Order: sequence, then C-alpha cells, then structure tokens
Amino acid sequence: MKRKMLTVLLATLLAVAVIIPCIADTVSDNYPYVKNGKIDQTGYFTLEGAEVSAEEEGLVFTMTGDTAKITFNKPLAADGFSVGWNAKNDKKQRLDRIAVTITDIEDPDCALRMNFEKINDTASSLKINNDKLAYLIQGSMFKENERDIKIMYTAADSNITDGDTTNISVLKTVSGDSFRGFPGLAVNLTLELTGKTGAVFCLKSLNGQRFGTAFERDNVEPILCLPQFSKKVLYNSVFQLPKVDAYDVLATDVTMKVSVKNPDGEVMRDTEGTLLENVDGRKDYKIKLDKYGSYQVNYVLSDGTNQTLPMGYRLTVADEGAPAMELAESVKVLTVGQEYVFPVATVTDNSGAGCITWINVRHPDGTITCEVEKFTPQEAGIYTITYTAMDEFGNITRLMAETYAKEG
Repeated sequence: MKRKMLTVLLATLLAVAVIIPCIADTVSDNYPYVKNGKIDQTGYFTLEGAEVSAEEEGLVFTMTGDTAKITFNKPLAADGFSVGWNAKNDKKQRLDRIAVTITDIEDPDCALRMNFEKINDTASSLKINNDKLAYLIQGSMFKENERDIKIMYTAADSNITDGDTTNISVLKTVSGDSFRGFPGLAVNLTLELTGKTGAVFCLKSLNGQRFGTAFERDNVEPILCLPQFSKKVLYNSVFQLPKVDAYDVLATDVTMKVSVKNPDGEVMRDTEGTLLENVDGRKDYKIKLDKYGSYQVNYVLSDGTNQTLPMGYRLTVADEGAPAMELAESVKVLTVGQEYVFPVATVTDNSGAGCITWINVRHPDGTITCEVEKFTPQEAGIYTITYTAMDEFGNITRLMAETYAKEG
C-alpha cells in the first residue's frame, strides 16, 4: 500500500521493524475474552452451525450441520494476512469445501473469495472468486496429515501463495472488478464450511498467532497500517499527518503513540501548540514545515502484551532553489608567470545550510584544472574561470568569467 514522490518522500516505511515481545504477567484489559487470567481464544469468533473448543495444537471447530460459518470478530490489517489450518477429519465425517472470504472494511464491494476443495490426503484445489481455473495447494482437507494448509496474501503485489510452489496474482474481485489491493486499512475474515455433521476443522494460526492450549498467550505484535498516499508538500506549508491505524490478532485495541521531530532532531509542536512526543497517534495533527530537510514521524504500538520499536516514515522537504553567488570583484586580465588570486565568492542558500564551492580553470590548450585560492598562468591565451556552488540538495549555481593572459 505504498506510493512514492520526489520532492517529499512519504511512506518510507520502516516496514520491517525489529519487534520486541514483552510478555506481561497478567492479561491486559484490552482483552475482553479472558478465563482464569488467560486469553480465551475461542471467544474471538462468531459461529453459525459449528461448535469450537481449544485443543493443544489449535482451535477445533465441529460442524453441527452440513454447513457452518466462522466469522472472526476483529479486522485484520490489509497490508497482508495469513491463515493456517488442518482438516483433521476421518473418512466418515467429511469436510468437503472451505470458502475463505476477505472483505475490505471500508468498501464491502472489494472482496476476495478463496474456495478450497479436497483432492486427496496431501493436496487441495483452490479457486479464486468465481474463476473456473483451479490451483494445486499443498495440504488436505480430508483428514489430518503432517502438512497444514497455509494461505498468505501480500498487498505489495496482490499475491496469494501457499508458502510452497503455488503463487497466484489476484486480478479480479468477487464482483468481477479489477483488484488492485484493498483500499482500506483493514479487512474482515469469514470462513464457510461445507461437509457433514461432525466434520472437524482445526484452525492453527492467523497472521502468525498460534491457536490452541499450547499457545495461550498473545505472541504476535500489533501491526501499523499506513494508507496509500503520495502528496507533494512544499517548504513552509502546513501538513496534516495522514490517518494511520493499528491492528492486532487478539487485542481489541492497540495503544498507538506518535512523536515527530524536525530536521534538527527537535521534538515539534503542532499548529495548536501540542508537543508531539508520545501523544495519541489516532488524533489529527498539523505541522508547519518551516525547515528544509527530513522530518521523522515515529509510532510506538502496544497491545498490552507486545510492544514494537518505533516505526514510521520520513517527510523530506527538499530545497529546489539554487544558491546565490556573488564575486567581490571582476576577474582581471592575467600576466603569464605572475600569481593570480581569485576574487572572493559569497554564497548564500535559502535552506540556510552550507554549500560546497570550487573553482575550475580552462587553459588555452583546453586542459581544465581545479584550483583553490590562486593559480599562475603559464602561457598566453584565453582562460575561462568557473565558480561552482552546490547546496546539500544538489542544486547548483555557476559563474563563468573569460579573461586573457598576456606575456609579461
């Protein structure tokens, strides 16, 4: 979900951040489904036509009819998601089909439907939406086997994979519209089962969170979601921080703090005077971009159990104006063999930063030398003296003077 720009580089996401899991002694108040001080993973799902229990290796859903529906109560981040399961069936109680539907929370018409059907004990077939084309997916829905079915989606390339040999580029939504990723920051997940009464479905993982009595704690950090945006921001303009959100597999809410520093590394205040240091990241803030350089916007997330290191993006306000340069005096006529001191150049730049300057001399024979403060002409003829100044953003100014060196 990331777009680029030249003058102001937004969404330079620190997308891959080092995560530090901090296991708390008690479950946070952010968890509504708690039994005996531990997370009740079964409470995160709304069921129709099925019952659920927690076993050691996963959540086991047992069908009470020929069809069942499992709805995950919380949205998942739209940047990417993964689901892992195992049918855990025998041949008398068959699970014939699983339909996984992913729906954008802001645009319900933007949805993907993945239909899985049993092939044999080691493989299943996958059809995307209403497409007749079937893909081979490793893992069976027919009975328990060593290989779980895994399905992963990445927003960067709208790609679905089983983590093995099958990679599918999704082109259409369920309704047949072109699919270019989910426009919102999050998606809803539902699973529809078709089979026989008593058929069993074992959910093992969701977005990396393992389920089952062997995994009773939240072991996945929250995810920061930045919208897709590309906006040119000018120097001395007012910029509103774009809306961001954070999602977690188990926690009902995520604490999100934001800090903003200017190019000098100083904590900024917004236009209302709020010091932007560890403030609520879900509120609206506007900042005045009155300095050239990179502004750092950092977020720290916590789900009550796991906390992330700062992650975010930079706003780079580039100076597009070239430096101004003046010479203290005009270039004089030279004399062969006599030392010549270059006129002093005064350089200023609107960024306020220093500039690099240098002097090149083109000699009558065509050679070019780089000089500092002075040089001595060795032959008569025309000399071209070029002053160059470059600011830290690469903007260049040149002053050229042509003079003649005569014999002494």
